[in-house]
Amino acid sequence: MAVAGELFYRNGIGSVGVDRIIEDAGVAKATLYKNFRSKDNLIHAYLNEKHDVTVVALTAIAASGQSAGEKIDGIFGYLEQLTQDEKFRGCAFVLAVAESPLPDSPAYQWAHRHKAHVRGIFSDVLAKSVKRGQLDTVVEKMMILYDGALISSALQDSPAPIQFALEMAHHVLRQHAPRQRSLTE
Repeated sequence: MAVAGELFYRNGIGSVGVDRIIEDAGVAKATLYKNFRSKDNLIHAYLNEKHDVTVVALTAIAASGQSAGEKIDGIFGYLEQLTQDEKFRGCAFVLAVAESPLPDSPAYQWAHRHKAHVRGIFSDVLAKSVKRGQLDTVVEKMMILYDGALISSALQDSPAPIQFALEMAHHVLRQHAPRQRSLTE
């Protein structure tokens, strides 16, 4: 699984065949097919693992007792940490769905599920920090910043886009924050 995941992420799901995985992993074909019935099952396991790692990290940030702004700092800080890995190529789900855009492909289904989960985490983080009726709009803006930061960082081989996205995220938070009532109101 580790070899397949590394190959899929580095070279692309479509570019990596089962024979290459078997060769690089040093396992017999029967062993691979005993554990994974098909390449689609292997893709499923790879994306499930990527999903779990990300969700655990983001959920821990969301569950902290910090303010929404500090949690946003944490989420984008997590993205910045990802860019420090020399193997960083961007979001595994965006890469996978770019290769397999058909709705019935495992990559598309996982990307859709994963992004919905991340959207839910942003929703939890922001629920009490934005004006009534604007949560969906703010969450969508955060998702665009989140995904855009990952894509731009990979293309530029730099963490700078994540810092720019974080600045914009704080601007969005300020723009949609509930109005503070004065003592005379």
